[in-house]
Amino acid sequence: MLVTALVARIGRQIALDEFVALSESKNVALVQVFSNTVWPQVAPFVAAVSGLSGNAVRLHPEAARLHQAILEYLNGLSILRVRIYAPNGVIVFSTDATQIGAERGTDAGFLAARAGSVSSELVGRGEIYPVEEAIDDRTVLTSYVPIRRGGAVTPVEGVVQLYYDVAPALRTIERGQRRLVLGVVGVLSILSAALFLVVTAAGRLLGHQRLELQRYGEEIGDTRAMIEQRVEERTQELLTISRHLEVEVLKHRTEAGALEAQILHEPATGLPSRALLRDRLEQAIILGHRNGGSVALLVMECGASDGSDLAWDRRKVDGFARQVGERIRGVLRKADTVARSGERGFAVLLAGAGDRAHALFVAGRLAEALVPAFSVEDATVEVPVRFGIAIFPDHGDDPELLIHRASLAMSVAQHAGSRAVVYAPEYDQRTSRGFELMSQLRYGLERDELIAYYQPQLDLKTFEVVGVEALVRWQHPYRGLMLPGHFITMAEQTGLIKPLTMQVLKTALRQADSWRRAGLEMTVAVNLSAWILQDVRFPDEVAELLGAFGVPPSRLELEITESVIMAEPMRALEILSRLSGMGIRLSIDDFGAGYSSLGYLQQLPVQTIKIDKSFVVGATKNADAVILRSTIDLAHNLGLSVVAEGVESREVWDCLAALGCDAAQGYHISPPVPSDQLTRWLKESPWVVARVAGQMESPPS
Repeated sequence: MLVTALVARIGRQIALDEFVALSESKNVALVQVFSNTVWPQVAPFVAAVSGLSGNAVRLHPEAARLHQAILEYLNGLSILRVRIYAPNGVIVFSTDATQIGAERGTDAGFLAARAGSVSSELVGRGEIYPVEEAIDDRTVLTSYVPIRRGGAVTPVEGVVQLYYDVAPALRTIERGQRRLVLGVVGVLSILSAALFLVVTAAGRLLGHQRLELQRYGEEIGDTRAMIEQRVEERTQELLTISRHLEVEVLKHRTEAGALEAQILHEPATGLPSRALLRDRLEQAIILGHRNGGSVALLVMECGASDGSDLAWDRRKVDGFARQVGERIRGVLRKADTVARSGERGFAVLLAGAGDRAHALFVAGRLAEALVPAFSVEDATVEVPVRFGIAIFPDHGDDPELLIHRASLAMSVAQHAGSRAVVYAPEYDQRTSRGFELMSQLRYGLERDELIAYYQPQLDLKTFEVVGVEALVRWQHPYRGLMLPGHFITMAEQTGLIKPLTMQVLKTALRQADSWRRAGLEMTVAVNLSAWILQDVRFPDEVAELLGAFGVPPSRLELEITESVIMAEPMRALEILSRLSGMGIRLSIDDFGAGYSSLGYLQQLPVQTIKIDKSFVVGATKNADAVILRSTIDLAHNLGLSVVAEGVESREVWDCLAALGCDAAQGYHISPPVPSDQLTRWLKESPWVVARVAGQMESPPS
């Protein structure tokens, strides 16, 4: 019965909620018609009586006419009472005239309707007007509806309160509830009878199962001996399986060893990795200590002579590396080791016969093996190669030290154009005097001893300053002003190149901001080392500096050399692309001094090439002029601008202008000078005077 009562109560409440919602929708529709038909007549009256007393509202000349018009509108509708409120809560119309003029501004239903919401509830008639006869049953629905003439987005002009007699509807709901209760009682009676039948059947079933269990107990006693025998047999089977598992574990351990061996090999070529090379080098050094033998380590870099490999994807690079590895292995003994140490880098370990003469002999044979051109998919490339050699025990007995010194010797070979160079102590900037200078450079960075000099670049046609190059100098406390050639290589080898570069960038950008504030808009160029272009954080750090000094990215130019890109081209291209995407200008410095050509520039995000001064000095000579003209024309065809470095005479200036070069930089224009001197030069130099006077056809001598 409790369930029946709960269901009846819930059903009644749902029916009442649906009835109220339906009635409320009807009231909203009724008021909408009222606002479109009768309200235009009532609205002026509401505005006129705003602020008047209740008696004055009732006696207003328009009150009787509007009262009659509203009653005519309500005629035929099943509405008990109607009130119309002004926005201030004063009743301006009521079917009970005594209520006109009364103020109901605090009524919750009125406040909700004035805010734009419809409010409805069921009340007893005695709650409508306390002076009227009370009817205790909640048989009346009252709704407060806002009056709007232009839809939901227009302001509320008034509120209508409607009262409906809903007693008939409630009686209908009650009859439905009684039928529902009777139905539920009937269903529950049927379910009770069914449950009784189920319980009776279950009792009989349980009695039957009790007899079955007794029979099963007897059978269990008979099968216990058989189960014990089966357990014994299964135990023997598990022992056999255990022995098989021991065999499998041993097998997996063997496979794990093979997997570890695979990890120690470079996957694309199958050659030993750098980690395995270091391990074998360490074992060879230990053996050399034991028997007095020597060990030679050769490191080498291979790349296409025309620079085309800079545009290769990973698949092409790995395919090329496999071919190089095969040729190298064809020269070496089985006891020797060849490892892949980089994208285009290889290392060769000569164990047991690693003296200087033998190492140079092997380097020569390897160079000969790499002379025939390589076929990489649809391209044929030639591969120049340079070797660096370090020997145990002459050059150290630590694997990392030998690798470093062999790499240093290879750098010397690349700069000197030699096939192979054996390490010598003077190459290592970290020894003796170089170690002292390195320590001083570290402290010099902390004390801001690194300063920037600036050299202007002029447009060859207009004499306009198109940019300046920031050139680092070290104001050494004892040695005076030091040029970068004395400390840049050491900074690269000791890890100081990053803080040095960032300090130069900060100084240059701070000065660029100062010039910009003074009305001097120009690009500031800064040189980058190969080590910087291996740091994936560098573009974000540059962006942070640009933001800190408020310098537009287009006013910063970063200069890179061909060798910088050739070192680790794929990583370098990734960094350069990010910098270019930020709007920073990029240029190739010392163009023509390396091994590459204009062909690979199509793959680089650069805007400018700076022709190396070794070509510019001989510009007045026919042979060099032909090279310059070809370079300038090809660069222009690729959409690149051309700057000539090392312009030191009027004759070279005139020749470059005739060849169509875009801009020039050199001592003929101005040597590198501190920022304050360059600021004066920008205002007072003969070039500026000539440009202002319009005498560009006659540059200063």
